[in-house]
Amino acid sequence: MRKKARPRVCMLILNEIIRDGRVLRSAKALSREYDLTVLGVTRKKFDFNPSEHRKAHGLKMDWIPLNLSAHLPRSALGYGARYAEAAAGLIAKGVSLKPRVIHAHEWSTLPIALAIQTLTRARIVYDCHELYREMTHGQSQWWWTPSATMETWAMGHCDGIIACNHYRAEIMRDEYGAPFLPAVVRNVPSYREFQPSSVLRDYTRRRNPNIRRIVLHQGGIMVGRSLEILPRALTYLPSDVAMVLVGGGSRSFARKLEQMAEELGQADRFFIHPAVNHVELFQMTCSADVGVVIYRNTCRNNYYCAPNKLTEYAQAALPTVGADLPPIREFFEQYKTGIAFDPEDSKSLADAINALLSSDDKYQQYKRNCLTTAKVMTWERESQILLNIYNRVLHNC
Repeated sequence: MRKKARPRVCMLILNEIIRDGRVLRSAKALSREYDLTVLGVTRKKFDFNPSEHRKAHGLKMDWIPLNLSAHLPRSALGYGARYAEAAAGLIAKGVSLKPRVIHAHEWSTLPIALAIQTLTRARIVYDCHELYREMTHGQSQWWWTPSATMETWAMGHCDGIIACNHYRAEIMRDEYGAPFLPAVVRNVPSYREFQPSSVLRDYTRRRNPNIRRIVLHQGGIMVGRSLEILPRALTYLPSDVAMVLVGGGSRSFARKLEQMAEELGQADRFFIHPAVNHVELFQMTCSADVGVVIYRNTCRNNYYCAPNKLTEYAQAALPTVGADLPPIREFFEQYKTGIAFDPEDSKSLADAINALLSSDDKYQQYKRNCLTTAKVMTWERESQILLNIYNRVLHNC
């Protein structure tokens, strides 16, 4: 008997795919049930081997090389030209796949998905990673007014809409004009077992043998994330506590943070480690004592943040201090894995860290809560929600 063909799915994203954890997790989950192809773009600044990445991830993947517009400057003209080149290539490839469903990651792929839909009559699932209208990128009203209008109109043509938490889903329905309440698929990692490690302890003690406790911040080192409070918080913490930042980003800003620590007399307790791959990062996380999650309340996209670090820290049995914003506060109240602090106040951050470290019994209870949470907050569970969305979308075809 001839095997029944699986429905074709075309997944769109305007990046190189391989550095986008949410896209890769979604693609791998869907590829088990559907004939899925992920389409992205490549830029000249990246050394890229397509066949190597297809093999590494076990996915059908294809990329549009941005060659014609690569030389153009970072300006409205340059960005517009690159988008047009990407859109033309993605539409052509997407139409050739004759998909039944187009999975549009992020706002920027919605117009492309609509064009493919017009030519193929495919269904659209819109995977909204952020509240794009709420983000503070300095764009003026001339940009966001038509963009918001386009998103509202486009959502009316979508058969499935995904948000990262219930706060964002409700805003999309009540304020953005989504025709129904988006489904929530949280951005959490696949389950990993805690692995005892001494990586960061060894790293800090080579520089300061008196270090006993390590506070870890993992993520991009960039202006605007309130990272300045990290070296300042050390002035309120015991002398055997170190602060370690792991991640890439702005080198000039990283040097500024190090200079700040030196001026505060904390240079021997403040360390910035270069970015590492996800395997090394998990080992580092498992070797820390407290994790930090910082978001500044500068816009509603931050205020209703959806940090996967909360779950990553829980998998590493790492009690956490997090910015006192609704989703983080809700997470701590439900899972008892950490303490909230004011992200604009270094003393508040230090108080939260001291509260975690002051009692060994309480600290160990937080660690146990983390390990319990890690078994519940998993991509394995969230991916089932994603598959259920597809079942509904295809059932209504």
